[in-house]
Amino acid sequence: MILETFANGASGVTYYWYGHFDAAHFKYHAEAINIVTPIEDIFMDGIPSRGLKCSHEDIKVCGMSLGSEQAVLVSNYQGVSPGTSVMIQTTAEPGTPIQDLHTGKTLGTIKQDGTFTVTIDVIDAPMYYIGRTYATAVAN
Repeated sequence: MILETFANGASGVTYYWYGHFDAAHFKYHAEAINIVTPIEDIFMDGIPSRGLKCSHEDIKVCGMSLGSEQAVLVSNYQGVSPGTSVMIQTTAEPGTPIQDLHTGKTLGTIKQDGTFTVTIDVIDAPMYYIGRTYATAVAN
């Protein structure tokens, strides 16, 4: 929920109490904040990304851009099977590196047609960093 909030343009989140409170929710908030911290400038100073599309109609894709830097969230809320490969269309320049923000690993680079491919796995909403400015911070 927090990653979705940031990827759609919010610059912060708040927590409110409700009847079925579980302290583990704070754990998930902390994990989401850790994921975005290395690229927080994209969320604070950027704008919602235009031109993001997915080859699979049941996958939602959104993100934020700051100059040539992008944060892209690929959300699988419709139960697309793990192992399914999908192509994401971006406005990023060909050759720009792509890193998985959950693992810090580099997945490759943007292809000549402005796309990159991801394989759906058990994480319902993985976030990716496309760019060079924060690459070292993401990898750590």
